[in-house]
Amino acid sequence: MNDRERFLKIAHFQRFGDPFVFRHWFWFETVERWRREGIPANVSPYDYVSLGKDRVEYLPVNTLTLSLRPYHNAPWPIAVDPQFERKVLEEDENTVVILEIDGGVVRFSKKDPTNMPQFIRYPVPNRKTWESFKTRFDPLTPTRFLENWQVISNTDFQRDPHLQGKSWNERDFVLGVSAISLFGIFRDMMGLTGISYTLYDDPKLIEEMMDHMVYFSLEIFKKIFAAGITFDFVNLWEDMCYRSGLLVSPKIVKEMMVPRYQILTDFLRKNGVDVFLLDCDGNVDELVPLLIEGGVNGIFPMEVQAGSDPIAMRKKYGRDLIIAGGIDKRELTKGKKEVDEELKKIPWLLEQGGYYPIVDHLVPPDVPLQNYMYMMEQLQKMATTG
Repeated sequence: MNDRERFLKIAHFQRFGDPFVFRHWFWFETVERWRREGIPANVSPYDYVSLGKDRVEYLPVNTLTLSLRPYHNAPWPIAVDPQFERKVLEEDENTVVILEIDGGVVRFSKKDPTNMPQFIRYPVPNRKTWESFKTRFDPLTPTRFLENWQVISNTDFQRDPHLQGKSWNERDFVLGVSAISLFGIFRDMMGLTGISYTLYDDPKLIEEMMDHMVYFSLEIFKKIFAAGITFDFVNLWEDMCYRSGLLVSPKIVKEMMVPRYQILTDFLRKNGVDVFLLDCDGNVDELVPLLIEGGVNGIFPMEVQAGSDPIAMRKKYGRDLIIAGGIDKRELTKGKKEVDEELKKIPWLLEQGGYYPIVDHLVPPDVPLQNYMYMMEQLQKMATTG
């Protein structure tokens, strides 16, 4: 059974006891450390830590956010097209202020430019700026679809050179597409304070922005389907929770977001896609039932340090919810004993189906490579299926 078949059967609760690691994600500084600890310079860190298993790719279409630096370091500029010209606005001996490609203004530390930057100005402070900004979210701009997007090319995992240039439909690995964001992307456009005030002062503007993003995602999917390409899951993104729950009221999610999720998920299900994995940090207890109402049936990374509990979620929602995540990254900074203790919950989750064991957010640089690889080796030993 190939990776694609395994992934889909797990998602559909038809395969149990299979530790398919859906995502590896880590900070740039983590990879720098791991290079010193054994990952060869010419080897993708994703390839190295995956043990040659569980391959997942994304169709090369710029739909949501981009990273200006390797791996998962901030900032993550919004995937506007055309991009703004990136240029230095101010500079002193300690910092540099840059106009980013998404129109935001960001201050970086010169001492350590990989640190989280300071966001000084957001690109969409009001309705007037949105009217001009939304032209950069034209779903049919030719450059939004990267070169050779219709065939297998430019993948993160170069494991199968014989597939390069062939149809995506000849793959034996998992293929996903990033899609709609109805809060996270606007928070990045306006800032958390900005979107919070706008939801109160001008909710119609937020609804218009949401409607545009629904249109944006639907048109992209129509173009993909028209090209005859099939894919296995859709990755949504919101990051709209923190350790105590939602950053907005459940009422706003239910009234403004749920109906728009339903439009997208209904369309995709009619076209054969029924796995929707939403990326949201923080405590997602309030969010999950609303997602399910909107047709979204999966969530990650199930952040343990924020209070999210994959076992409690499985018991509460059964087969209505696909879960990825729930492995506490903090425990990976310690020793094998602590890693073993953290992994005790995984066999039960695997046996329920619909579960992918991944770390509950970006792996920090205080995690030794040997600990991460030990976790991977222990996960493989939990397999009860061939």
